[in-house]
Amino acid sequence: MNINDYLDKYQNIPFKKSAFNEIDALIFASLAYPQYDKFIGKKKAVKGTSINSFLKDYDIRDLTNRRKQYIELLKRISVISRYKGLVISNYKHHNDPDSTKQFQAVTFIIKDLMIVSFCGTDGTMVGLKEDINMSYLDITPSDIEAIEYLRFLTKAYPYKKLILVGHSKGGRLALAAAKGLMNKNRIVRIYTFDAPNFQKDFYDDEYQKMLTRVNRYTPDESIIGRLISEPINCRIVKSNNSLIMQHDTSSWEIEGDHFKYEKEYSKRSTRIVNSLNSTFSKYSNEVKKEFTDTLFDLLDRLDIKELTTKEKNLLLIKKAIKKLPFELKKCSKEERTVLKTVLLGTLIDFIKD
Repeated sequence: MNINDYLDKYQNIPFKKSAFNEIDALIFASLAYPQYDKFIGKKKAVKGTSINSFLKDYDIRDLTNRRKQYIELLKRISVISRYKGLVISNYKHHNDPDSTKQFQAVTFIIKDLMIVSFCGTDGTMVGLKEDINMSYLDITPSDIEAIEYLRFLTKAYPYKKLILVGHSKGGRLALAAAKGLMNKNRIVRIYTFDAPNFQKDFYDDEYQKMLTRVNRYTPDESIIGRLISEPINCRIVKSNNSLIMQHDTSSWEIEGDHFKYEKEYSKRSTRIVNSLNSTFSKYSNEVKKEFTDTLFDLLDRLDIKELTTKEKNLLLIKKAIKKLPFELKKCSKEERTVLKTVLLGTLIDFIKD
């Protein structure tokens, strides 16, 4: 059973008869990914029943297959009875290479419920670099913007109940935003899906105040959702894919109004996660920062700005391989040393493990 099967079964069942659940949360977490400004312009709020008219002239040919599926999902949820009265509001998109920030969020309002959905990494080099920065920063620029975004919403809609959702980095942003909210009693639930973790200091007494509201999910061969530190109180979901491909939640198996669960992670994914976490823990924050800056400066010179479709990515890689020896020579001796140390160190540790 997948999301479409779930919608077939529950499309006419309102929340009063079957409460908002983890599959609803996954649906709205997925709907953080479309770039709403491309089809709704600068409108602050759009009724769900109007979304198909906005999408009528939206050209999706250059989107990845996964992003096309998000658009189809948006069309479908906009017209079913379960989400009757849906309003899409407060879309925000902010990519800033200077501060290494890739942020996107959108809010869905259904009667007295406000579902705040944070987007994961979008495939840009800015977003990918920010992901690696998580390994040495206690809090990232996107974490800060997520906190500000939620504080704005709570002031703009003082009587709405809050549900926060996010896939991948979006799940981490949901936790950061929730922790930064003074009145945590307004939060009904927080749902994260294979979200990378914070440094251990994040999970302090302030985090404990919202712990009973946190629902975390990772697939049974999760890698992304176990980086930096092991997730706390996490449900392990059965997936029909393997390893990093399980990060795509369309592979997660559904049964009724919940996921199918596993008791433990696979041994091979645990081996990979332990190797990656162990390797990165060996380096100081200064070395991690130097490695990240050097790596992404090199990618910029190789003209790799964004990962999109498979075909376009292959063309980028072919061009980059031709330019790589020349561009590496432009790197200083220190830059080449840090690239070699970290990349080779990771590979050697993985082989030895």
